[in-house]
Amino acid sequence: YFPLASAQEVAQSLEAPYNPFVLCGESGSGKSFLLRAIANARSEHGGDGIFVAGVEELHGLYASRTDARKFLMSMHFFGIDDLQDLARYQYLQDEMLALFDHFHLQHKQMVFACTGKVAGFTFLAPKLKSRLEWGLSVTLKAPDLDIRTQYAQARCRERRLDLAKDRILLLAQRFADLRNLEGCLLKLWAYRELVHDHISDDE
Repeated sequence: YFPLASAQEVAQSLEAPYNPFVLCGESGSGKSFLLRAIANARSEHGGDGIFVAGVEELHGLYASRTDARKFLMSMHFFGIDDLQDLARYQYLQDEMLALFDHFHLQHKQMVFACTGKVAGFTFLAPKLKSRLEWGLSVTLKAPDLDIRTQYAQARCRERRLDLAKDRILLLAQRFADLRNLEGCLLKLWAYRELVHDHISDDE
């Protein structure tokens, strides 16, 4: 519950109490979902200037805009997913360092998500690594059956998928990874929208 409680604090506070806030964990543990949930909550509370992207998308931004650094510094929330991908784009470390110093001095919230732990990222420049370790790092564990079931129920409500409780439980048991579970639910939703407006237990 500690990662969730701290994420809620980051999402609701405009004072950047934990800066940076770093979400660590294995693939499929829900880091990306939580990062985007924080950004969405900030947006709903009247926050503007929100930037959330993966490192690949950040690289694309720098490749397409000469004013990328200025653009990012105009944001009030900076969220980067898949931080471990910085290993492929070493030039971005200098940019991240400049952005980090700006956001930290301006008390603007930064949230990062990564597979693994920052302490084990030997490819990081010492200055950037130490800055990432300034803030609060939390580790998400693999979601247990109860969490997966609750997640599936919430997604079914959002998409108005009328699945019986035992069907939802079966899906939660079969897919231990949130990404795979999400993919399955998306397929069911698409089938209902495009092929048949009712999904039976047989289907």
